[in-house]
Order: sequence, then C-alpha cells, then structure tokens
Amino acid sequence: MTLIDILLSVLILAAISLCVFLIIYLRIITENLKALRKDIEMLIDKTIPAVDNLNDTVDRAKKIITDVEDYWMEIDSSIQRIKEKVSLFKTTKILKEEEKAANFISNLRAVVKGLRAFWSTLTRK
Repeated sequence: MTLIDILLSVLILAAISLCVFLIIYLRIITENLKALRKDIEMLIDKTIPAVDNLNDTVDRAKKIITDVEDYWMEIDSSIQRIKEKVSLFKTTKILKEEEKAANFISNLRAVVKGLRAFWSTLTRK
C-alpha cells in the first residue's frame, strides 16, 4: 500500500465517521424538535382554555358594568325625583303658610266686621 492508499483510507474513514456523526446529530436535532413541537402543542392546549376563561371573565365584567350603570342611572333618577318632590314640598309648604296667613288675615277682618256690625246694632237699640 502506498501512502496515497493509506491517506485515501483515512479520508474514507473520516468521511464515514463524519456521516455517522451527522446522522446521529440530525437524529438528536429531530428528537429535540419533536419535543419542542410537543411542548408548543401542550402550551397551546393550555392557553386556549385560559384565553376562553379570560374572554368569559371579560364578558361577565362587561355585563356587571352594564348592570351597575343601569342601577346607577336608576339611583340617579330616583335621587332627582326625590329632589323634585322635596323642592315641590318646600314650595307648597311656603305657599300654604302664605295662604294660611292670608286666610287668617281675611278671617280676622271678617271677625272685626262682624264685631262692628254687632256693636252698631247693639248701640242702635
């Protein structure tokens, strides 16, 4: 065997070992990619229900906010009605007191007129 044959044999053995190494390394890479794919699928499977739950929670929160806004509007309208009734009561109470004073004065005048008429008829007799 010549030197070229020996070097050629070494080169062939190096190429064969390189191919074996590449095959083993590619197998490890594909297994890692499969594991990564499986992890990603598990992550997706776990996040989809979480996102669905989050969507349900957001929908419920929107409903609660809408209900609270409706209740707030009802409370606000009730407060406005109470304010109107109180202000109406105050104005009618003031008017009633003024009417009472006016009625008292007119009644007092009528009594005075009646007393004058009585006195005048009493003094004529």
